[in-house]
Amino acid sequence: MAKTTRHWKHPARHFLLILLMGLLADAVEMPCPLECRCDGTYVYCNDRGLTSVPALMPQNSTTLFLQNNAVTDGGLPPTLRRLLNVVTIYLYGNHLEEFPTRLPTSLRELHLQENRIAVVPRAALARLSALERLHLDDNSLTTVGLEPRAFSATASLRTLFLSRNLLRAVPQDLPSLLEELRLDENRLEEVPASSFSHLNRLKRLMLDGNRLGLSAGFLLQGGGIADGAFADLSNLTELSLARNGLKRVPTRLPGASLERLYLQENRIKKVPLDAFSSLWQLSRLDLGGNALLSLPEGIFRGMHRLAQLSLRGNPLRCDCHLSWLQQWTAARVGRTTVRGALCQEPKAVHGKPLEQAELTCSDIVVTVPPRNSLTSNSHDRANNRLCPEIIYVEATDHSVEIAWTCPEPAAAFRLNWTQLGPRASVSSSHILPGDQSNFAVANLMPATTYRVCVTAARSEPSSSLSRPEACAEVRTAPAIATASNSSVLLNQEQARGTEKAAAGVIGGIVAAVLAALVLAAFALCFWTGRSCRAYRPPARRTQPGVFLDTVPEKDASVLEVTGSSYASAVPLQSGAQLVRDEFTIQTVFPRPSSGLCALKTQHVMCREAVF
Repeated sequence: MAKTTRHWKHPARHFLLILLMGLLADAVEMPCPLECRCDGTYVYCNDRGLTSVPALMPQNSTTLFLQNNAVTDGGLPPTLRRLLNVVTIYLYGNHLEEFPTRLPTSLRELHLQENRIAVVPRAALARLSALERLHLDDNSLTTVGLEPRAFSATASLRTLFLSRNLLRAVPQDLPSLLEELRLDENRLEEVPASSFSHLNRLKRLMLDGNRLGLSAGFLLQGGGIADGAFADLSNLTELSLARNGLKRVPTRLPGASLERLYLQENRIKKVPLDAFSSLWQLSRLDLGGNALLSLPEGIFRGMHRLAQLSLRGNPLRCDCHLSWLQQWTAARVGRTTVRGALCQEPKAVHGKPLEQAELTCSDIVVTVPPRNSLTSNSHDRANNRLCPEIIYVEATDHSVEIAWTCPEPAAAFRLNWTQLGPRASVSSSHILPGDQSNFAVANLMPATTYRVCVTAARSEPSSSLSRPEACAEVRTAPAIATASNSSVLLNQEQARGTEKAAAGVIGGIVAAVLAALVLAAFALCFWTGRSCRAYRPPARRTQPGVFLDTVPEKDASVLEVTGSSYASAVPLQSGAQLVRDEFTIQTVFPRPSSGLCALKTQHVMCREAVF
């Protein structure tokens, strides 16, 4: 029987009919998802423990609240792209590991903070051409995971938050319309001169809590900020460079509009007279927590708008050279509030506010850095020729950073440190070149007092100072037992080797006593005829050869990695069944095509392990 073919008489009509049906389907108002609550164009699906976003959402939705759930990368449905009225999405506090690609192109504000995002493809951001605010703070983003020129296609972006990630470099080709950029609490080590040269609309720049003055734990003389790195930011009103280990104030700061400058908690010892000469609009300046002994007269000349000045935590030397600051403070009462200007020396005015101190000059000057007890050679003090002179000491839970000065040339410096207290250890020392003026002692025990001494070796044998020495006693901070400082805990265990040796002897004695008791028990069973078979509980088995994901949510110890890191559960004995307490963790680097199988029964136990 021959087949009959049906021909459409009016194909254009049928095409229009199909198109109309599609439009009607899109126009049908979808009900509010059962898991959520809807209020007009706002859809509330937050804090509900969702692992995926509901596939069907009202078409007129403008704001989606999806935060504080357990949504993963696969939990974002393709239908999310069709919500072309959505302008704001809150997805923070979820389990995303990559920048989502199934987002509506109409999006203007996106909150992705507090996830596990480590990869940001350029193509994913290029789709969001209308995006104006992007929050990517508190993720695991590295310089490798951020595709080059990833933000170049987001021409409308005005606010970008990248705080508390693992970035080592400033992202390239940032959009020129940016008005606020946050890169604080990353691992930035330098700011090249061209990093922000095209951001002439930038108003707020946060770079605090990086490593712009540090390199591998040691202090740098100049810091990692290029000269004039901020000179082209003509609209900048706020700049924060706190907690960077800087030893000098950045040059050529933008003076046309800068109103707030934060330089606290650095290692600045001297401020040039012209450091703030162009900052006519500055209203707030924070220099607290540095190593300032004095300030040059006239440094605040022309800063008529200065309303707040912080000098707290500096070892100010309140002598006649600071009388100008005392007079300037008195003249600015009611217009400028000066906070924390406390005298550290001379001894007669120690602890007094600057405005209440009687300032005089003396031939004998003794430097007393805060929070430490310092001593130096008495012969040097008597001749006012302190070399070396300790000017700065700061301790963390496992390291001590010390800085000193020396007016005379030195061939070399010897730095030695000794643990004090009941657990006193043998002194350690390190030889440093004569042109070095700072050092960081690492691998120390937390909550422990150390005595650190600097000795100068004279380059001139005829020098009147023979083997001068300056010492400081400093106590390290208490340890915080987290996964991010696991290396610190390892150093603590190595430092306790002597205690473990003693514990091993005691343990051997206890083991011998227990062995004697076991033999006695078996002898008793033999004479009484009772059964002495040991009870063996049934082993809880699981599948051998299962891969476990051991990378924590934000592993600060993992630096730039290009592939995933996994681990495998391996039995202690070959051929034995894998049980809960009888396996070791071995690192495995699978091929890019290999998959990942989660071990559900012991997943939590393995994730909490400290490696």
